[in-house]
Parts: sequence; structure tokens; C-alpha cells
Amino acid sequence: MSEDAIPAVDRLRAVLVDISRLTTRNQFLRSLHGYGQRLTPTDSWLLRHLIVEGPARISHLAQWQAVDKSTMTSQVRRLEEIGLVSRNADPNDGRVAIISVTPAGRKAHTDAVEHARRLFSEIISDWPEEEQNVLVTSLERLAGSIEAHLSDSGHESPI
Repeated sequence: MSEDAIPAVDRLRAVLVDISRLTTRNQFLRSLHGYGQRLTPTDSWLLRHLIVEGPARISHLAQWQAVDKSTMTSQVRRLEEIGLVSRNADPNDGRVAIISVTPAGRKAHTDAVEHARRLFSEIISDWPEEEQNVLVTSLERLAGSIEAHLSDSGHESPI
């Protein structure tokens, strides 16, 4: 059966499985997320979220990641211990902690982003620019559709 005869959703599932397998190899994860640091993918996501969205409560971060507050507290504590985030009292409610990225956290994120930029530039360097743009646009759209599906359903689908 030719690749064109395989339904697109089946091809999508297969390629996402392959990408997941390849991008969860330790070598790739260290290369992508941990340049100059021992950052996990979750560390990188959290730093990026805090940089883009600004300081946040742990409860907000837990909701965003769809994890329990205690799980997020542990993750934030790890980043705090290595100096990448700080915890400060909310000026409106001293009982609540607000998590912010430190200058060291911004530098770690910037270094990781720059390294990832070089890594992906190497990976797709032989692709025409138009194909690179189509890939990125399609992946952005797919990520948005997945996010919307998960939000609309109120829970993760058993796919």
C-alpha cells in the first residue's frame, strides 16, 4: 500500500509516535533541554511559561500542566534549589507564593533556546525554507488543536 493510500490520521499517529520515540531519547533530551544545565523537559516548559506569561502561583502552574499542586510544588522547589526561580509572597495575599524566574533562570532559558535553535537549524538545514515554514505552521496548528481538544473535553482523551 502506498503512503498516499494510508489515511492521514493513521500517518499522523505513526509520525507522532516516531517523533515521540526519537525526541525522548536521553541524547536528544540533553541536547535540546539541558544545554549547560541539567534541565528536564518540564524544567524548560516551566521556565518558558514563566518568562512568557510572567510570575504565577503554584496553583496556576499546576492547572496549566494538568498536575496536582504537590507535584508542581516539587518541580518548583527543584528549580528554586538550583537558583532558576524564586518564591515571593503575593503582595495581595501573603499566604500565597508567587513564582518568578531569576536572572540565572532567564540565562539558562536563553542558552537552551539558542542551543535548540542551532540544533533544529542543523536538523532541517537541507529543507527548502518554504517547507520549513509549512512544517512550523502545521505543528503550531496541531498543538493548538490538541490543546483545544483537551480543554473542551475537560479531561485527557484515552487515545
